[in-house]
Amino acid sequence: MEREESLLLYSAATLRQWEEQATAQGLQLMAEAGSCIAKWIQQHYPQPSKILALVGPGNNGGDALIAAAELRQYGYQVTAWMPQPPKSQEAKQALISAQLAGVVLHQTWQPPCYDHELILDGLFGIGLQRAPTGQWAQLIAWANQQTSAKIAIDVPSGLDAWRGIANTPTLRVQHTLTFLAAKPGLWTGEGRDYCGKIDVFVLSVDKNPALAEGEINRPALSSLQQLVRVHASHKGRHGTTAIIGGSHGMTGAAILAGRAALLTGSGKVQLYCVAPTLTYDAEYPELMIQEAEGNQPVSADCYVVGPGLGQSQQATTLLSQALASDVPLVLDADALNLLAQNPEATRQIAQRPAETLLTPHPGEAARLLGWSIAEVQQDRIAACHALRQRYHCHVLLKGAGSLIMQQSGYYYLNPNGNPGMASAGQGDVLSGVIGGLVAQGLPLFTAATLAAHVHATAADQLAAQAEGYLGLTASRTAQHIPVVLNRWIKTLLNPY
Repeated sequence: MEREESLLLYSAATLRQWEEQATAQGLQLMAEAGSCIAKWIQQHYPQPSKILALVGPGNNGGDALIAAAELRQYGYQVTAWMPQPPKSQEAKQALISAQLAGVVLHQTWQPPCYDHELILDGLFGIGLQRAPTGQWAQLIAWANQQTSAKIAIDVPSGLDAWRGIANTPTLRVQHTLTFLAAKPGLWTGEGRDYCGKIDVFVLSVDKNPALAEGEINRPALSSLQQLVRVHASHKGRHGTTAIIGGSHGMTGAAILAGRAALLTGSGKVQLYCVAPTLTYDAEYPELMIQEAEGNQPVSADCYVVGPGLGQSQQATTLLSQALASDVPLVLDADALNLLAQNPEATRQIAQRPAETLLTPHPGEAARLLGWSIAEVQQDRIAACHALRQRYHCHVLLKGAGSLIMQQSGYYYLNPNGNPGMASAGQGDVLSGVIGGLVAQGLPLFTAATLAAHVHATAADQLAAQAEGYLGLTASRTAQHIPVVLNRWIKTLLNPY
């Protein structure tokens, strides 16, 4: 299936090359982008709206000036606050267009003293590599204090468009209109806290999709079709998931993962628990629970190792046995902590005949790499590359804008989810969902991308029902997983 152009993610160097090629071909990208902005504002903020455009000296400012000129022609009252003159020839021409259209120019560092209902941010674009300083920083701080609605051109000023780092200061906006292609920093790291709702305008530039380094994660029709069931089904057709974990004081983690696998549709779920006291789940008696010591998963289609596993010698042995298996393997929680301490386990992963997926949160990723958490969060994409290269496997780096990266390096960026998911057990649920999907026949990486999206969608829907993020437990999220999946499958089967 052809990938949707607006979802593809490219490197900054690739986008710069295409912009240069477009300019050489005579394409007027600034005019096209400015017109897109003006039309979007006309649709979403009808007159009378007094607009203040914040205009930087670069091409981002030029986009704002073109938009200001067109908005003025639509009848809006527009003021361009432009404390420094434009630098590029294109931006200089945009300024002339704005002046001819009757845009009011405010060309001092002092904030304007008149009312405005909408602020258009055209200060700094995707080329910003450091925190704004001096009077530019003061300008952004002033804008953040305003109650007006705010729209960013390409990226909120101050935000790193590829790493999702919000420098001090960064403008916080309600909408971001980004151009040419999506940028990962708008969704991962701190990006979503500053970007608001995001629209992508691909513009009329010839692009080579083969150069994409990743894409925004969306459920694939092919993966949903794998979950469609015929009436003549039986549990054996829908696979067996084996969960290995549940040490003393942490049996709940294994139970959450097992329940999630069941609720995702796994035909059978086996729990192998380190703690011998757990033999039965009263709420979900379908779970087949037994003591891990002396037992091995039988005919499992996927192993999920780590939820509540602990770091005992027995846990190390269980991890080694799972690594020696020939079925897809999900490593989570304490399995990751053990892996970070055990060079032999790293060698085992590289020799496995089946695929392996690591599902670390930033702290676990830091331990696996020998980095600090801050270093992981400073460049989440680079951290994923380092993990997949070191451990020869797929990676799902959890957090705001979870990243799911193939062993090859191609990645998917999950755009949904919410702060309520920062609660105990959500990672266990996610690993169980992945295991349940693999048991039903999905390839491991495909299962990881679908699981990340359905898990976050379930959490978003529950948060919407509760009108907030507090109290979003892992148990409730797991229970909502089949609701989301069944709705998606119903839509697939009955699109009209």
